[in-house]
Amino acid sequence: MAIPPSQNAFLLVCDALFSAHASPAGHPESSARLQALSHAFSQEPLLRDAVRISPREATLEELTCVHDEKYAIDTLQRLRNGRSGYLEGDTFFSPGTRHAALCAAGASVDLALAVHQRGQATGFAALRPPGHHATQNRAMGFCIFNNVAIAAAQLLQRGQAKRVAILDWDVHHGNGTQDVFYGHPDILFMSIHQSPLYPGSGSIDEIGRGDAPGRILNVPFPPHTKGADYLAALRALFVPLCQQFRPDHILVSAGFDAHHSDPLSAMGLVADDFGAMAQMLRTLADALCQGRLTFLLEGGYQLDALANSAVATLKAALSPSTPVASPPLASPQASEIIRDLQRRIAPFWAPLSPVDNGDRTPRPS
Repeated sequence: MAIPPSQNAFLLVCDALFSAHASPAGHPESSARLQALSHAFSQEPLLRDAVRISPREATLEELTCVHDEKYAIDTLQRLRNGRSGYLEGDTFFSPGTRHAALCAAGASVDLALAVHQRGQATGFAALRPPGHHATQNRAMGFCIFNNVAIAAAQLLQRGQAKRVAILDWDVHHGNGTQDVFYGHPDILFMSIHQSPLYPGSGSIDEIGRGDAPGRILNVPFPPHTKGADYLAALRALFVPLCQQFRPDHILVSAGFDAHHSDPLSAMGLVADDFGAMAQMLRTLADALCQGRLTFLLEGGYQLDALANSAVATLKAALSPSTPVASPPLASPQASEIIRDLQRRIAPFWAPLSPVDNGDRTPRPS
């Protein structure tokens, strides 16, 4: 029997071991991020009673359900040398990175499985290194193994879920997750991100292939986009498509770097915007997949913004479902992006309702 919404359980991964992934001086992806989250969670009565999930290292079999075997083995060998350096670009490693990266992947799997088996639960994993830029055969963008992709693949491979929906609201495109699942019919992936911005992918015409056309959704918003436009994209795209797709679990690549004070982006969100998105996801998860909703940390580099946004997300996700209210009107520019994407995926889905920006000008069909 599913736990009633008022008893929504909170499962948490937040462990000091991830601080062993030691960053170079001045690097934005540092252990201070986890310290900020841990402190913020300890101050919130609603979050203090979390069921703690202890991290454990992912197995090679778990890594290779997503990554090429050669990449996984070669990367683990490089991380075994006890030195510090860079795998590629700005993706650093230190003597403690191997254990932290394996535990980030393993904890993602265990958290998703625990949420799935319990039902009516919210899971959050404060992970380092993050994962959504890691492709099948490449480390990039601070990411080594793709935590969210590994968790989703394990839910499917172990027969826990038949379909998984992934929402990536990190300000950077989730190129690695897209790379892994670009032709996968049992994954619905949507990324809302700033464009132009690293890594330069995630255009609106990248919609999947093979057995999965229309299963990939990219919403490339311009700089200074506000939270109302994010909510409009969820309401016009992610919510109705999930209602058609019927996922058994919703995973979120929860980066908080779209906050207006983040140093690596130029978006306009505030902490309450993340809470509003989480509330929409809570209602959706309760309606479609017995409340199974799991958040895995990606970016977010201004410490106060990170902590406040994560707390707002969890407080909303742990609240009872509410009817999905109409969000504030989307901007004209965002509305056109959403309409364009709706047109591109129209051949693969039942008709979607138009986004509302208050413009009642007739348009040709």
